[in-house]
Amino acid sequence: MKINIEDNFNLLFDKNNSTAYKALQALQKECEESDQVYCYMEKLADMMNRDNSYIRTRGLTLIAYNAKWDNDNKIDEIIDEYLKHITDVKPITARQCIKLLPMIAKSKPELKCDIVSALQKANISIYTDSMRPLVRKDIQNSLAEIKKVKCMDYKIREIRKEEYEVLADFLYEAIFIPPGMEKPPKAIIRQPELQVYIADFGKADDWCLVAEVKGKLAGAVWVRIMNDYGHIDDETPSLAISLYEEYRNLGIGTALMRSMLQLLKDKGYKQTSLSVQKANYAVEIYIKAGFRVADESEEEYKMVCQL
Repeated sequence: MKINIEDNFNLLFDKNNSTAYKALQALQKECEESDQVYCYMEKLADMMNRDNSYIRTRGLTLIAYNAKWDNDNKIDEIIDEYLKHITDVKPITARQCIKLLPMIAKSKPELKCDIVSALQKANISIYTDSMRPLVRKDIQNSLAEIKKVKCMDYKIREIRKEEYEVLADFLYEAIFIPPGMEKPPKAIIRQPELQVYIADFGKADDWCLVAEVKGKLAGAVWVRIMNDYGHIDDETPSLAISLYEEYRNLGIGTALMRSMLQLLKDKGYKQTSLSVQKANYAVEIYIKAGFRVADESEEEYKMVCQL
């Protein structure tokens, strides 16, 4: 039987906790079957910061239940805030948050490392002597569940000279397509402002790492000093990163980024830069990797990462 999503969502804030709990159960069941609650993700994120711990807990619960529908990576944008509730001031809320984390990790394995790190670093000394063992046990159980989550087997290596031509494909895949918009024709990468990223690749200050899955290239991150949208100066390489769609949201992009930042540091570069459209969810990923906004236009950020 179909339920009224909006009515049940509003009941999450009902002063009668029994009424609110029934609404939560109805929405949880709906999340198991469809993505109809996913459109409330921003409101659910706001619920995490409410003074009422019951409302916080309901928000945390439904965010986790929507993880499997998170094609827009909205959870990636709020995961740091979510993980703070591992040590929520209310231990009941903290325990529920901890128990929900395996659900998020299973649906979004690219967040597995962040989740495990937060659980391992959790300071549970804030709780009473009677509560600490319970929270500790919850953490141990969740860590055990999360460790079962299988991540895609891949390796990161330097690109080979005979593979340079594939950068054209990754350049095309790197083009941000706003929701509801159709992909442009592939010929768009022939435009001079895009060719600057790949033309005659292999010169000094050109570096590229690729991710390989079962012998197939899945993604690439590359840098060169060029006069592109993210240009800072003639000492700062600009960075581009891209994955084929079927390999996104698996943690491969994050691993590529970290590997490139380490490579640049080892090579003696002081910083790297990139440009990204403000509407692109990747902004939050770049911030987590260490990039900060250095300049902005109406539609784009120019970001820099100190190495």
